[in-house]
Amino acid sequence: MRCSCGQNMQAHTAKASDARPYCYYRCRKVSDYGPQAYSQKGIRVDKVEPLVGDFVSGMLKNPEKVRRGLEVLIQRDHNGAHQDSAREAAAYEKNLAEYAHLRRAYQEQQAVGAMTLDKVRLRLEELDDARVTTETEVSALQRSQERVEELKKDRDVVIASLEASIPNALGALSGE
Repeated sequence: MRCSCGQNMQAHTAKASDARPYCYYRCRKVSDYGPQAYSQKGIRVDKVEPLVGDFVSGMLKNPEKVRRGLEVLIQRDHNGAHQDSAREAAAYEKNLAEYAHLRRAYQEQQAVGAMTLDKVRLRLEELDDARVTTETEVSALQRSQERVEELKKDRDVVIASLEASIPNALGALSGE
């Protein structure tokens, strides 16, 4: 939940004068800056949670809304992670080939006496660090692409499962 100011709301528990705990949601600004810095009142849990429950139940009972939400998630992952993954992958492959070329060149320079062994060792360590970083980026790119493909593949299975089980299961739940 968000406060009217846009900050997240946080659950908070306090004790009433009769020492019974009561729970409410309050703006994160109250936690960060103190109640004097922000005058927005908290919202009691017993007033909010039925509304949230109804909202979630309504969403889950409507598979088309879930499908649209999954589509948004898939699109966001697809666009946000790596918009031009093919070009990015090609650049990484080019970098890895360049690292291999430089490695051979440094070794050849040391073989003909143009570089000292210590200098070659230092350059090779730098190349290895760059190679490991690039390989990590390639792995992250592949994982991102796999996640999008898994979401696409699982989307229909998730929707079918929701359509078959959730409406009846939610209808059988009590408010508690």
